[in-house]
Formats: sequence, C-alpha cells, structure tokens
Amino acid sequence: MRGAPLPPLGSFQERIASELLMRERNEKFACVALFAKILGELGGLDPNAVGNLLEEYGEELYQLRYNLKYRNVRQRTISKIVAEKEERSRLMNKLDALTENAPPLPSEKKR
Repeated sequence: MRGAPLPPLGSFQERIASELLMRERNEKFACVALFAKILGELGGLDPNAVGNLLEEYGEELYQLRYNLKYRNVRQRTISKIVAEKEERSRLMNKLDALTENAPPLPSEKKR
C-alpha cells in the first residue's frame, strides 16, 4: 500500500486499506511482544517492566500518543496508585467511623 494514492474517505477501498494497516501493526506488535517476553524471562526482568515497555511501544505503533487526551504509561500508573491509596484511605476512614470504642478487656484493666 505504500506509495499508492489514497482512496476516497469512507469508500470500500479505504476500509480495506485501514484494515490492512491495522493487521500489519498487530503483526508487528505481536512479534515484538513475543521477543520482549522471551528476553524478559531469560534476563529475569520484572514482568511489569516488560509490560510497561510493551504498552509504550503499542502506544507509538498505534499512534495513540497523538490523541488530544493522551496520557503516557507513567502518568496512568501514578494516577492508578494515587487512586488506590485514596480509596484505601476512604475505606479506612469509613471503617473508623463505624467502629465503636470497646470497653477494655478485664486483663487490660489490671495494668
């Protein structure tokens, strides 16, 4: 498809060209993912680190970085961690509000 004139938008030919491009990208990503996972296993790398690298590669391959609301892997990871901590804190505050102060046990009174 490289070097050929672009078909009119919305045409059947344009849909075929888009599908071919997506399949090429999928194939390329699958190949890189396979080798990254193999090398990660052989090198003893953290699977999360390999996953983050693959995610970054996929974002560039599929050109997601050029979207208006794009947030990179690091930004999304930080947001996820912050959201989890906030949720944990919210649940602990809720638990504290529901917990009554129990009277001391008889063994604790003697102290």
